[in-house]
Amino acid sequence: MRKSSIFAICGLVFGLVGAFFAFFISVFDDSLLLNGGIALISSFLGIFGIFIVEKNYKAGMVQYIISALGLLIGISLYGLIGFILYIIAALFVYSEKDELEKNINNEKGFARLIRKHENKKAWISPIISVILIIAFITVYSTGGSISGFGNSNENIVTLTNVTNDMQTNFGYTHGSLKGSLESSKDLSYVDIRVTWYSSDGTIISEGSDISIHKAVKGQKYAFDLSYYDEKSPSKAEIRVYDGLGEDNCIYNQTVNLT
Repeated sequence: MRKSSIFAICGLVFGLVGAFFAFFISVFDDSLLLNGGIALISSFLGIFGIFIVEKNYKAGMVQYIISALGLLIGISLYGLIGFILYIIAALFVYSEKDELEKNINNEKGFARLIRKHENKKAWISPIISVILIIAFITVYSTGGSISGFGNSNENIVTLTNVTNDMQTNFGYTHGSLKGSLESSKDLSYVDIRVTWYSSDGTIISEGSDISIHKAVKGQKYAFDLSYYDEKSPSKAEIRVYDGLGEDNCIYNQTVNLT
């Protein structure tokens, strides 16, 4: 077995480890499903390079590089080992190119013509690999589903019976926003946050986060977002996030308090 093939197989193994780790921690952040999916696809695509190098070493190198970049883009540091191994595999292909070309040149007649034709067809694999990764990202991001992994965030949750009991006593305004949250699909982690605004639109404060672990489809969850400050808020903005971080807001509602 060629050294490039050995490193490619090792890249596959470490790529799969990183991908499944991303799936594991997606319990806390659903957006990591996309990262894990990219890494999983990229890992398997690298194996095609083992067969392609026998037909066209340049196409094989590109196949390994595509897989390496897919791992790095998909899961960053978790895919670093797989990235390095696939890059090393590509470098070994370059070092073995003389032997690979010699095998082709030793063939004669019709067999050599067929091999040259196969050399051109070998470029189909890297092209399809890039298209496949881009298609996965596009379908996932626009709310489709690939292998059970979807990410349609539109109209996932609704907030009902939102009320407030704000009152001012002894120079301080206090109270809370209360209501119910209901999801149209199962969510592993939901974060509810609120921002309080003055009458001129200035932010007074942010906080009163509420987290819901494993929100079940159709189940209602009560929330209570409290407020206490010298300044009296005029309105509040409630935001709901699917997972941790600021990048996956799936619901936004403004509530007038006056």
